Amino acid sequence: MLIEYSDLCIRRDLLKVQFELADQNAKKIDKKIPSLRTTAKLKAFVRKLFSSQLTNDIQFNLFVIIVKKNPKELISNGYQDIQFYLGNSFLNNNNDDQPYIITIETI
Repeated sequence: MLIEYSDLCIRRDLLKVQFELADQNAKKIDKKIPSLRTTAKLKAFVRKLFSSQLTNDIQFNLFVIIVKKNPKELISNGYQDIQFYLGNSFLNNNNDDQPYIITIETI
């Protein structure tokens, strides 16, 4: 029995994302993350990425910008996957040409 390893590969499920911290310095970090990551796990990941700027006492919101022309959308439900917020743009993915942009704004 032959096993298809291409179906077991996680690389196909990775999203190219650019995280932008919306402050005076506007720090940007590019990462590849699984599309099935929940927003609660994404917030914990962002807190680790920007550990010096986002200490434990600072609250923040995540916004996703799918197309530069559209307004940003708040990522609010901690149990939803990132795919939920990307919607049709995830299905019509143009294969890593443009990263999805997630902005971080402190409250």
